[in-house]
Amino acid sequence: MTRVQPAWLGLTLVTAAVYAILLWLGARYLYAGPDRLPPFDARVLGYSAQAAREYLAALGPDQVRIYTGPMHWIDTLFPPLLGVWIWITLRWLGAARAVWLAPLYVLVDWSENALVGRMLEAGAQGVSDGLVAWASAATAVKFAALALALIAAGHAGLRRWGKL
Repeated sequence: MTRVQPAWLGLTLVTAAVYAILLWLGARYLYAGPDRLPPFDARVLGYSAQAAREYLAALGPDQVRIYTGPMHWIDTLFPPLLGVWIWITLRWLGAARAVWLAPLYVLVDWSENALVGRMLEAGAQGVSDGLVAWASAATAVKFAALALALIAAGHAGLRRWGKL
């Protein structure tokens, strides 16, 4: 085992732990209303202006406080952790041409977080269609960048270990 492998394993465990906290907080506090509408960050394909307004209207004050407080701070920490993990993993597996997906993911996730924060500030009555469109696009691009990075890692891993 090289010296890098324990560090990579540690980074993997820390990243997974932070992600688990995000999932727990989201599942416990951020599904809103009687229909348990999912938070913006969990809508892989994005959302419409109407769906955003419905979600914002269904949020209670405590949910907004959690979304803009602990959830925001943890979700500010998570993207760079995952981005570093993606970067190191792709480099280690020999997919150097795909490492650009790591900073793309981080920047888009942080942008999404900022846009979601603005939507939460505006509320259901004050949010503009344009703001929702930008936030929704950031959500979809975040998931697309992550999917591409994981596909690249899987492909590089299969290639590295002679399965391709």
